[in-house]
This record gives sequence, C-alpha cells and structure tokens, in this order.
Amino acid sequence: MITLAGCGSASTSSDATVDAAVDAPADSSLDGGLDADAGDAAFDAGPPPCEDQALEAWDLGAGVWSPDLGPRGLSFDGPGPAQAWDLAVHEHALFVAGQFSHAGPIATSNVVAWTADAGWRALGAGVPVAVRRIAVAPDGTAYVAGRTTGIDPAAIYRYAGGVWASIGSANGEVEDLAIDVDGSLLAGGFFRAIDAVSTPNSFARWDGSSWTSLDKPVGFDVAAILVDDAGLCIGGRQVGSGGYVACHAPGSSSWDVMPTPRRLTPPGPNPVNAIVHDVSGRVVIGGGVYLGSGAQLGGVLRWTAGAWENLGPGLGDFNSPMEVFSIARANDGGIYAVGTFTTIGSHVAPAAYVQHVARWFGERWQSIGGVQGGYPPAFTVATDGPNSYFGGRMTETFSAAVGGPWHEVAGVVRYEGSSWHPLDHPGSVAHGPRNVEALAVRAGCRPYVAGDFQVIEDRLVSHVGKMAVDGAIDGVASRSGFQSFGPAALAVGADGTLYAGGSFDLTIAGGLGVRTPLARRSGGEWEDLGTFAPGASVSALAVAEDGSLYVGGTFTDATNAEGSHLLRWDGSVWSAVGARVAPEPVSALSVDGSALYIAEQLTTGGSRVSRYQAGTWTVLGDPLDGYVEALAVHRGVLVAGGRGLVAGSPVATFDGATWTSAGRLGSDSPWIRALAVLGDELVAGGVDGYSLDSPGILVRRTASGWEDVGGGVDGAVDALAFTADGLLVGGRFDVAGGVPSWGLALLRAP
Repeated sequence: MITLAGCGSASTSSDATVDAAVDAPADSSLDGGLDADAGDAAFDAGPPPCEDQALEAWDLGAGVWSPDLGPRGLSFDGPGPAQAWDLAVHEHALFVAGQFSHAGPIATSNVVAWTADAGWRALGAGVPVAVRRIAVAPDGTAYVAGRTTGIDPAAIYRYAGGVWASIGSANGEVEDLAIDVDGSLLAGGFFRAIDAVSTPNSFARWDGSSWTSLDKPVGFDVAAILVDDAGLCIGGRQVGSGGYVACHAPGSSSWDVMPTPRRLTPPGPNPVNAIVHDVSGRVVIGGGVYLGSGAQLGGVLRWTAGAWENLGPGLGDFNSPMEVFSIARANDGGIYAVGTFTTIGSHVAPAAYVQHVARWFGERWQSIGGVQGGYPPAFTVATDGPNSYFGGRMTETFSAAVGGPWHEVAGVVRYEGSSWHPLDHPGSVAHGPRNVEALAVRAGCRPYVAGDFQVIEDRLVSHVGKMAVDGAIDGVASRSGFQSFGPAALAVGADGTLYAGGSFDLTIAGGLGVRTPLARRSGGEWEDLGTFAPGASVSALAVAEDGSLYVGGTFTDATNAEGSHLLRWDGSVWSAVGARVAPEPVSALSVDGSALYIAEQLTTGGSRVSRYQAGTWTVLGDPLDGYVEALAVHRGVLVAGGRGLVAGSPVATFDGATWTSAGRLGSDSPWIRALAVLGDELVAGGVDGYSLDSPGILVRRTASGWEDVGGGVDGAVDALAFTADGLLVGGRFDVAGGVPSWGLALLRAP
C-alpha cells in the first residue's frame, strides 16, 4: 500500500489544491537529498530545488508512456518473467533466444541480436513461441527450437533473408541444436518424431529440405551436441543406467561411448547438459553429474585416461541436487560454467564462494563474481574472444573484488575478462529499478521510489532512490541503507524529510545494523526513528497539514493501549492519536485537509474504516468484508481499495452512511493495492488475482465505469503517484502500454 504524504496527500482533495502549510518552502538544511546540480554528484544535506506548487489536473487519456524506464536487457509483456534460454555468437554478434517481447527499447519476439556498436537488433518479426535453443550457421542462417511443456510440439524455425519460416515440429522437447561441418542442422532432445519422420533415437538432421533420423550408440535422449574440429559428441541420459557421452572423430562412424558415473532418477537433473573439449582435447561435460556420494559436489567432469574426474575440487551448493546448466570454452582455454552452484568445492569447507557462475583456468576454479535474481539466474553461456555472455533470469551482477561494482541487468549480461557490463543500447540513458513497492512525492519536487532492488544505473542504492528529470534514479544515502529488502511505505514531510516504514534491517552510518520498522533520512543519511517493540511492522505513513507524521501498522504499546498500531510523531515526541476503541492493526492511512482516515484489519475478519477530526474518532459505516490496502478522497468522497470489500468488489465508496461497491475490476479475484487522485482523476492499481504473478490492473474511474490507463501494464501495480511529470506507476511488471518499463513506468502528462 502507498499513501502519498505531504502535498501528495493534498492531491486527493476535490479541487486538487495543495494545502499551504504542507507546501511551505522547505528549509534546505532539513532534507538529506542529492544536489540537483548535474555537476555535483556528491551527497549533501540540502534538498534539490523544485517548484513547490500544486499539480495541475490533466486528462490521462492524453498521456504517453516514457521510453526511459525499461530494463538493461530483456522484458516480456506476457505471463511469466523475461528470460534468456540460449545464446549463440556469430561474427561478434550475440544472438539471444528465450521468452521476451522487448530487448532494451526494441520490440521483438523471443529472439534478438546485439552488437557492441549498434546495440539491439530485431531479427525479422521473431517467432511466436518461447525459444529453448538457437544455433547459427557460418553463413548467418539461424535456427531456433521452441520451448515446450507437457505434450505440446516443439516448433523449429529457420531465419534467412530477414524472414522466419517453420521447418517442422518435434513431438517432444528439443534439448539442443548444432550446425554440422557440412552446414546441416543437428537436433537432439526428448522427441520420437519430427513431423512425419520417425526419430526413435531423439536425434535428427535437417539438410535444408527434409528431416532424417540419425543413429547413435546409446538409447534414450540427446541433451547436448558438440561439433568442433575434433569431431562430433553427443550426451544425455541412457535407459536403465545413467548418463552417457559418445564421440566420433571426423569422417569416422565408430562411436567411443563414455558412461557417466551416476544415475539420478527423474525429476532429478539431466546428467549431461553441455559438452566441450578442453585445451588438451579431453571431453568435459556439465550437468547433474557427480563423483562419490554427495549430490552437492561435482557438476563438471572431465574424461581422463578412461575415467571421469572432477575439475579441481568440483562445484558445490548447500542444496541437493546441484546442477550445471551450461559450459563454454573461451579462446584462452578457460571454461565457463553456469548453474545452481554457490561454492567451489564442498559447501562444508569451500575453497571460495561463487554465485551461479565460475571460470576454470590454469587447472583451478576461479570466482568471477556472480549473478542473482530470478530462478535460474544463469542458464546459458557463450564466448566470443575476450567476452563471455551469460543468459537466464538474472537482475543483478557483481564483481569478485570486495567492494567491486554491481550492475543492474535483465536476462543477459557480458563479462569482459575482469568486469561485468549490461548490454546497452545507443541512446538509452535511464532504466527502471525492477520491483517498486512504494512511491512518495511532495508537490513539484522529484519523487522517491523504494522496492526490491539494490542497484540502479550500476550504483548501489540500498532499495531507495530519487528520480531526476531525465528519468535517471540516484541513491539517497552514501553510508547507510536497507539490507535484504526495502521499505513498504514512504512519505515526505513538510520540511522535506523522507520517512520509510516496513520491517527491515537498517545499516546506519558507522556500519551499525539495527532491526526497525521506521527510519528517516536526515543530514543525508538514514537513521532509526522511534522505539518499537520487537516484531513491529509499519505498513502505512501519512503527513498531516501541521507537519506531523502518522505511522500505522502492527505494533503494540504496553504502557498505552491507545498508541497501539497508530502513532503520531511531531518531530520530537511520540503520542497516541486520540482515544481509539479496541485498536486493531492499521493497513492504510490517508490525510485530507484536517481529517485523518485509517483502515484497520479486524481480528474477526474484514476491515474497519474510521475518521479522526477535531480530536474525535468516528467509525464510518459497517465493517468492509475484505482487507483494505489503500484510501483516498475523490471529489469529496472517501474511496477504499483492497480485496473483496463490498459484494466482491475491490473498490468501495462511502456516501456518508454506508459503503457501496464501485464495480468489479478484472475478471478473476481483483486486488487493488494503490489509489491516486488528481483533480477529477481517480486511478486504481493492483492485480487481477490473489497472486502477485497475476495480470496487472491499472484503471481510472470514468462516468461509465472503469477503463484501462494507457493500455495497462503486464504485472502487479503496487504504488501510484502523480508527479510534476505525470502519473508514476510502481510495481512488478516489464511493460506498460507496450513500452518496456521495468517495475517503474511514467505516463507523461501532455
């Protein structure tokens, strides 16, 4: 839930004016902000200059989404996350295949190319299915195999002359594609036919016009194919045993079979996911392969003198079974691996810690930093000279050096021998911060954002940032910040002080860590604010017209029951807010002029909404059926947003006596998490379901009902705020109105 404090709260009034007491010019000594002068990047104790004035109402139907807040990488406007499943390199161009609708600002469909000079390039219209594998022939012809689940066919496409064309469909997953020495396409997987051609060995060739089945010495599947100067190798799982690798030299039809040492019963990992030759010509495999009894140690094995051996101490993880998804050999002879591992050697006594990626060089494993984010954060790797590319669902990368740089990425990243780099696109200067949970803004000042992100524009910001006019987001503190996760609520005081609420671990200046539900930024750094009992959490913040801060959440006061779940901070002293009867946890707050509105979550079920004005509490109507997450005042009418409030509706209005449904939104189980008001505009955001992975809701109230705002967003909306630039939307989405917008979108005012 997000409540706009200060003059943000004043925007909920019917005439959209901003209360003069809230909008008084801020004392520059009280706001620990960033200087807005582009030439001064240092942190200081003064607020940035801003136009301290009321926001002008505008028609949201005339707004245009900003292109500046997409990710550095892939985004997807469909269900599920954007991800790279496979990579290939051809003439120093990187080909990326997976599930995505955009790469940087470029619209594409599941396959795209990138070069350092030109950035992202669409490959025709792309393909209509998520892509599992890609291979590129020496003449530039590209082949992809669609990813499938269950019994759906896996479509295979060919790209030449700027056009994609289907060349067949396998009746099971295609696990790997490779280009043979004669330029034909090899396909292996878990299929038994491609179109009308029987392929009992799950191994087939496309010669440019037709498919033929290929023989192999071991039954069952083909999960990995290697074609290089040393010949052809295939690997996978064999029937009744474990995995296998089989190779033959160029021009030979005699297979050398190398059984893998251990069988893992499905749904365990594949024994062999990838094959390379090391600098000495020995076969190296990556997958769910292990020596000994520990299923947490292994992952990469080498065939030496007729037996498998771990590379060095092996790769490990705290969880079992660990799996290596992909390996690739670099020009310098090094081997890169990606998978679920987090240690070099046993997790009990590791030689080093890694984060899903590692490099084998000089007969030892090396940590090169790592990637993190969605699962799997890294799934595939490809090399090209000094560059190595990694794909998956990663959202951040970081250097192996202590205190080394972090980078914000989305699905694909480049490693340049010693440092990580996002795949940028020319002209892209600002990027979204991924998952945004809270927004706060004061009049025409720049907005603050908070959420599940640590890095923005390659700078550690510890979950809170401040937006510049050009869309770039900078940190708000240099020596203090939030760990693990950030605030659930933000508010800006009348004096410019930034407040953050939630339940978080806060590192304050000097490196001291403290668990607290409330912090404020003062003198340019975060500090703990107030004394709360252990386990307290803050879910809502609002600033009154006299400048005092209201704090709502779940906390108790043993000495004063009236202070439980709701307190007021006047800048120096905490106090209870009037004499409430049977206080319950507070889930939402809103200030409108001299009135404070609160929503309480009742232990008996439902929510109670009350108003505090002139020193008196008034309960407004009967309890609502569901959970209230947001409150706002629109045209003088109180509006509540949440889940199942009245007759299943997620939005309810109070007419002075009773609560009334404001109509259904969405089609499943709509869940409104945020409300924002400016003039006649009432905007609601949330998800169409009880899961944050459900389709997003972004709508505005009209005379005839609810309508989408700007084409809507493809994921959850958690926060809304009107700013001097337009409507700011925060949440867990990739695309807004067809424009890449990574967790933060701006509908610019005309």
